[in-house]
Amino acid sequence: MPKSGESLTGYLIRITHKNFVSLSSLFTLVHNGSRRRTDHQIDILTERVINLEALSGIVGVPLPQLRAMTFQSVVEKYVDHIDTSQDYPAVMRDVTDKIHRRFCPVCLQEDGVLKLIWQVKEVEICDKHHVRLTSKCPVCTVDQPFLSINLAVLRCLSCGSKLTLHGTTKVEDIGLIANQLRVYSDWRYLMNPSLSSLVSKVQDYTKVKSLAITVLYLLQGKPETYNPESIPQSRLRKLMQGLVRMVRDDSDPKRVSVYQLLSILRWLDLEPSDLRRILIPSSYISSMYPSKYSFGPCLAPWCRFYGTSNGMERIVWKHCFVEDRVRYAYPSVCKGCYMRYGISDNQWNNVPVSFCDGIELAQKVRKLLNTGASNTLITQKLKIRHPQLSRIAGYLAYHQLLDDSNAKHYTPQSLPNNILECVKKIGPFVSEIGQAKAKKLYGWKTTDFYYYMATSEVQAYLSMDEESKVPLRRKTAGRRVITEEEARKLEAIIEQWKMSDTRITFQGLAKALNCPAIALHVKPYEDMVIAAQTEQQFFLYKREKNELRKRASEFIDSKFRSGEPILAFEVYAYLGRGLNHLKRHFPWLRKWITLVAKKDQETRIKEKKEYLIAGVFLAVEEIAATSSNLNLDDIANHLGVSRDTLKLYGDVTEAINQAKLIYNIGVVKNRIR
Repeated sequence: MPKSGESLTGYLIRITHKNFVSLSSLFTLVHNGSRRRTDHQIDILTERVINLEALSGIVGVPLPQLRAMTFQSVVEKYVDHIDTSQDYPAVMRDVTDKIHRRFCPVCLQEDGVLKLIWQVKEVEICDKHHVRLTSKCPVCTVDQPFLSINLAVLRCLSCGSKLTLHGTTKVEDIGLIANQLRVYSDWRYLMNPSLSSLVSKVQDYTKVKSLAITVLYLLQGKPETYNPESIPQSRLRKLMQGLVRMVRDDSDPKRVSVYQLLSILRWLDLEPSDLRRILIPSSYISSMYPSKYSFGPCLAPWCRFYGTSNGMERIVWKHCFVEDRVRYAYPSVCKGCYMRYGISDNQWNNVPVSFCDGIELAQKVRKLLNTGASNTLITQKLKIRHPQLSRIAGYLAYHQLLDDSNAKHYTPQSLPNNILECVKKIGPFVSEIGQAKAKKLYGWKTTDFYYYMATSEVQAYLSMDEESKVPLRRKTAGRRVITEEEARKLEAIIEQWKMSDTRITFQGLAKALNCPAIALHVKPYEDMVIAAQTEQQFFLYKREKNELRKRASEFIDSKFRSGEPILAFEVYAYLGRGLNHLKRHFPWLRKWITLVAKKDQETRIKEKKEYLIAGVFLAVEEIAATSSNLNLDDIANHLGVSRDTLKLYGDVTEAINQAKLIYNIGVVKNRIR
């Protein structure tokens, strides 16, 4: 089990060595499959690099405990959704050492644990022994790599020396020790997994914006209103201006990194825990928005709030609208007509998002429908698709903007009692995707679906509830949807295949379910299949490892019993695995086979030399009895070997020369040199 303070990579290095599994093989099993391998970032971008759920199943450690062994808890205090945030790597940028492994030699001698906090660059000494952290070997002074199996035995990758041999001396500088203890205290607070945020939530702002507002408030001395001219230091000017732009959803925003936050807190003589006790006045927040960021009027003539901003509400979970490459800051919605608004080029504009398609297009469709134009004519004239026309017509019908003769074609006979629950099951889609799901789940017609989606209850959910965000993914129009019965069948098939020889693949499972493979590439089914593939790979790897070890031992034992030489390539052929396969997946087995074959060869060479040396003296004795000349060919014939074999071994040549002296016989030809 993991030890106190141990990093995830340090734990994996330790258990793979203990279980005779290569580190690369484990990473291959749990890697997320991106083209670029980023194993050195496992302690920071954990769930972007590896499938942590699959790793938890393999090593038998609970998922929360694995997360606590990384810096993920630090990042979670910064962002609301760590799995979807596009910029959370910036939180920890240049804060930790991802190239070299840092350690305290004394701690390694005591418990052999590679601690997570030691990788923080500003942590310079061990808080327990007050000795400087290092990454160098005490003998060859080579920096130890971040990931190395030699770290499991606490030895240098370069020379093999023990990393605990350092002649360490205690740091005596009281000021440095006090500073480092403060660093340890700050980081332990940040790494505490029980805390979900660094600051108290500011109104409805996200964690990132709440932190930015709190930092601005502190740097300006806790005033009642924001003053853009009140910046304590010139070096903080760009940061503060960038934070304000981020809060306002302007271009070129900046965020507070871990390093910047800790530097500011130490400069202000504050602890990280003090941030949660700071309350920001509403007047300070409202003063951050100049007049151009105040709500503009509703521009929809049919809305009860037309010409006023009384019905406007800020969409706090949304950063901005982007439509046709135009960026609309300060995204807002009118609670009367549910049209979306934002600011572009310092102007208050209606945003033609897919939820309502914009005021201008809605007015054009309304005019054509009320004049009796056909749907085909409208789509051709306005260059829109039929589903888009149905969506706009449903909106117009709900808001009673169509003549009675037209409205009846787009108005359902009744509304479902639980319409919001139905919409949540369908998902945040008001296009063909949602319509197809609604038809499959509830049998809704196209016109009924778009009418329901235009209702105030649904539009309030789609505009104001963060859960309604449409996930960023490739277009999935017309995608087959997995039913509940198929989901249960999928789970049963996966469990059946997991421990069998049937490989779990998306194509194979799709064939078994009689559905397209792309239907499985949606959550949660995609995660389910990937996790099952990882478990099966680990099971098959473990089974193959045991089989290969058993077969290799049997083959080598049979060679020993028969007295035949052990050749590595014959073992590989018997196992049915090539050298490259063993080097990659079972390096320990390849090394063992090589070692056994080498020892067998050395033993056979030694025995052969002893046999030849003993035979040389007998051969020379017999030759000396009948001849006064010593012929090398005669010696070879007596021994049943070639002349070149005698010359091959220096010990045999030396034995012939000794026999010549003992029996006082010379060599007339084939002289031995």
